[in-house]
Amino acid sequence: MSEAPAAFEEGIARYVAALREAMQGKPLPTSPEERRRVFALRATRFRVPIPEGLEISDHHICAPGREIPFRLYRPALNDTAAAPPIVLYLHGGGWVCGDVSTHESVTAPLAAGSGAAVVSLHYRRAPENPFPAAFEDASFALRWLVPQASAFGLDGGRIAVAGDSAGGNLAAALAIEARERGDVALKAQILLYPVVDDDVERPSYQADRDPFLTRAGMIYYLQSYFPERRGCDEPYGLPIRCRDLAGLPPAFILAADHDPLRDEALDYAARLEAAGVPTTLRLVPGTIHGFLRAQPVSALARAEMALLGDVTRALLA
Repeated sequence: MSEAPAAFEEGIARYVAALREAMQGKPLPTSPEERRRVFALRATRFRVPIPEGLEISDHHICAPGREIPFRLYRPALNDTAAAPPIVLYLHGGGWVCGDVSTHESVTAPLAAGSGAAVVSLHYRRAPENPFPAAFEDASFALRWLVPQASAFGLDGGRIAVAGDSAGGNLAAALAIEARERGDVALKAQILLYPVVDDDVERPSYQADRDPFLTRAGMIYYLQSYFPERRGCDEPYGLPIRCRDLAGLPPAFILAADHDPLRDEALDYAARLEAAGVPTTLRLVPGTIHGFLRAQPVSALARAEMALLGDVTRALLA
């Protein structure tokens, strides 16, 4: 896409201004620990109230040599309610930052809006744990969920994968792996401004219009997860490297027009559609990377969050 994106939507502009004020012009720190702290502060500044009617609980999965924490958001059940479907959600943060708390403004409304149980996973993070650690945790969790679903009162036969940014990368990779292994029949892949490529020469990267996710920032994250480019040529690392996308589950892809990741999201959506995968692409004008977290001040973000709930409900029906 070469045309200029629309001006920031009014609420997105307020969101950007507030975060800029909070950052006081300070550059992002270089250490992973400090980046995580700043990322968490940004997230807590715009918290969304937890919707009523959700049961929230913390758990962990015992994997070889490690535990994988997750937070479960489940619609309150009664004796006559059917077991809800599952969304395995992978949080964003460049594989370096983020956790289940920083993304609660998306995961909790998603559960409430879709009627699905959202399993928000906290995978191992880079650079301490580079590729394929995060992907391996997500893969292990998906296969753990299917037989364990009934113990939580969930429908293990209706599962979708979802994620934003780096989490969208993991969700797309899981969809490819599930097709290859043939052991989990995913109902959908829900990719919110996902990382699917490492081509930082795309026009949306060169424009560098996003005030928070810059080209330099994405290079930092890519180098952290793929040191010396290890894994960049694998579809489980960068899904756009998958030569054959046929047979993947239906996809919903959300893209933001000021986002450096915009062009790769559009490219991946086009490739999925060309491969015969039912694909819905939504490019939202006036928005930036991670804009769903602007719900407290942006009517557009609230509307897109509500639409995401409706889309998820329909995909899992």
